[in-house]
Amino acid sequence: MLLAAGLPAAEAVCLGSAGLSAISGIAPQATASPSFGVHHDLRWMFVYHTSWTAFGVELAMLVVFRTLLNTALVVLAWPPGPARPPRRRLLPANALCVLLLVVLRWKRALQARPGYRSVSQTSGA
Repeated sequence: MLLAAGLPAAEAVCLGSAGLSAISGIAPQATASPSFGVHHDLRWMFVYHTSWTAFGVELAMLVVFRTLLNTALVVLAWPPGPARPPRRRLLPANALCVLLLVVLRWKRALQARPGYRSVSQTSGA
């Protein structure tokens, strides 16, 4: 429970102390279900990267961090009765899930970037 509630709380505190309390409402998405979590991370990445190199490093870090976080949340939330799959099976499954979600959520997260204009908006149509 500490992991599931602690990360969003820490993000909200960091945002508030940085003077960004207006966007602290997205903090609960830090440990939300994988689809919302990946979208949360992609929005931060698209808005706050400084170069293409930083973008690539951040994307790799997103996949690794989100894979480890999702795996940890599954392991910690598994009920005591049924046998839990081994971590060596959960990690690749979560990594594949995160990679697939990055591809599927890419366009939506890109639209959160300030000044985003779609091709139809720039073509003068």
